[in-house]
Amino acid sequence: MAIFLSVSNTHVQAQESNSTNATIPANLSENFTRQGITFFNEGNYTEAITYYDAAIKLNSTNTYAIYNKALALDHLGLLDEAMANYGQVLKIMPNDTDSLYNIAYDLDSLGQYKEATLYYDKVLAITPDDTDSLNNKGIDLARMGQPKDAIAYYEKAIAINPEDTTAIYNEGVAWQTLGNHSESITYFQRVLDIDPSNIDALNKLNLTYNNINKTQISTLQNIDKTSLVVVIGVFATLACGIIIIDRISKTRKNSDLQGSQVVDQTNEDTEKDLQENKETEI
Repeated sequence: MAIFLSVSNTHVQAQESNSTNATIPANLSENFTRQGITFFNEGNYTEAITYYDAAIKLNSTNTYAIYNKALALDHLGLLDEAMANYGQVLKIMPNDTDSLYNIAYDLDSLGQYKEATLYYDKVLAITPDDTDSLNNKGIDLARMGQPKDAIAYYEKAIAINPEDTTAIYNEGVAWQTLGNHSESITYFQRVLDIDPSNIDALNKLNLTYNNINKTQISTLQNIDKTSLVVVIGVFATLACGIIIIDRISKTRKNSDLQGSQVVDQTNEDTEKDLQENKETEI
């Protein structure tokens, strides 16, 4: 038995038909995955899921379709369903770090920080130099009232990438939480040394200066006074409605085609295969 697919504008329906060609389902599964990706890239996530579902029905182990379906569900805000699909990928590929990371990120979005750290740990057990996971686990620890532990993870990320302004900024916030203004200023200034236009660091630096008295300011060492002037100027023009970002998380990882098993085909080949396999409903 082989599967032929009925395609009608926005609906894809799987149908059974007698055939001896066992390669058709696998090839069509790949083609429908690609078509789903096309809709995904256009921002049509619901339509993309329709094609991913068709691909999965043809080949239940098509991790590329399952993974990308999860991404589409994420974009629709259906996080529980997305995590369930990442879980399906992990049943087939237990060490898929993208799926592990995205589950952690979705748990963060749901406010389940402790559970999220467990998944970041799983990623780090496989790829210890994953700075995204190091940074986000630090954020979760900070959210749970453990800024000192958070700093340890930010430092690991910075050791791997000394210009990781996200981790540097977040460490500055952690030091600020601990009441160490001198140290927090050092880190916010470090962000600005790398990215002078970083408005979040500028805002934080200004607020930190405002939170310490003039005596403390005079004792701070190695602070570029020019930055303070710039910050004050920025705040003079942006005084109303400024939102201060406490921590910056690193967003989920996206993938057009996860892995490397899908055969490379042109869009023309995909459309040709789809047209050849159009069948009216029996």
